[in-house]
Amino acid sequence: MTNDIENPYKAPDSNLLPENDSLLKRKKGYIIFEPETTWPNRCYKCNAPTDHKKEVKLSYCTPWIALLIFIHIFIMIIVYLFVKKTFRIELPICDKHLKRRQYVITAQVITFLMIMGSIAIAVTINQGFTFVAIALVLFLLMITIAFGRFGHLAKFKNDELWFRGAGKTFLDSLPDYTP
Repeated sequence: MTNDIENPYKAPDSNLLPENDSLLKRKKGYIIFEPETTWPNRCYKCNAPTDHKKEVKLSYCTPWIALLIFIHIFIMIIVYLFVKKTFRIELPICDKHLKRRQYVITAQVITFLMIMGSIAIAVTINQGFTFVAIALVLFLLMITIAFGRFGHLAKFKNDELWFRGAGKTFLDSLPDYTP
């Protein structure tokens, strides 16, 4: 007698993670992985299936380099350029989040052009408005840093990258990190 009936108690099959899922782990809000790790075909923001991958260049430098600003900013920049570690990774991203990022970039460019125009007008017409325009440029810079990037490397230790910027649903689908 052959057993053609499927076992109703069998665990469901899952294609959430590739075969090398042991290389992609989570700890709190971080994704920990080695630089050559292939990410699963799930959006890293919402965990939706996707075939789109965006190549991202991420850099890491120890935060202690920032103390060199007290000596001189140019020395800090030169040391940063020599000490930073740069990695290229392919982040999977769905159409929804890719379009959202494109909208943010478009809004930033339009806002930047409007602010530059207002600075030009402020310099020629009203000197007091120049301060407001410069404050708007700084505000746009903060918005760009907060919303305009895919994520960032928070740490690099023991040849592992600690990436921050993934969505909670994607993080919940990953196994916990154990050193």
